Amino acid sequence: MRHLPFLILVATMFLLPAQAQTTGIPGFNDYTIAGAGSGSTSCTALTFTSPVVLNFQVSASGPGLPVFAVVSNLPCSPGAFSPFTCQGTTFDLVFTPGIIVTPLGVTGPGGVVSVPVAVPPLITPITFATQCVVVDPGCAGLPLFTQAYDVFIL
Repeated sequence: MRHLPFLILVATMFLLPAQAQTTGIPGFNDYTIAGAGSGSTSCTALTFTSPVVLNFQVSASGPGLPVFAVVSNLPCSPGAFSPFTCQGTTFDLVFTPGIIVTPLGVTGPGGVVSVPVAVPPLITPITFATQCVVVDPGCAGLPLFTQAYDVFIL
């Protein structure tokens, strides 16, 4: 019985309707890929043609903030997980065994972190969904999510 509140919380996290989604705000939680998508809402589709250099960039509220990139093999799903997040942002990817979380870096003096990735010419297209989380002390330990994207590389 003592675990009942926890079980109810976990159940509601996965059973709540998916309605909300995150909008990137430059200087707060904005995620761009190769300069595209600034200020967009989650689940925007971005298409690139290889070969291409994709610059994964996050603009946050200040310097010294760790940023993690999350990549999924499933498409974006607006508001997939929203309880207990900072400023009403939502995690818009689907939890799967194929989800990858990797450090993107720490924001520099301008509150920006960016990582370029060179994609060679492809024989087969690549598709993935991606979103970032900023570890911002102003969020009192809650995750601050950026907008998510469905990325297609042809």
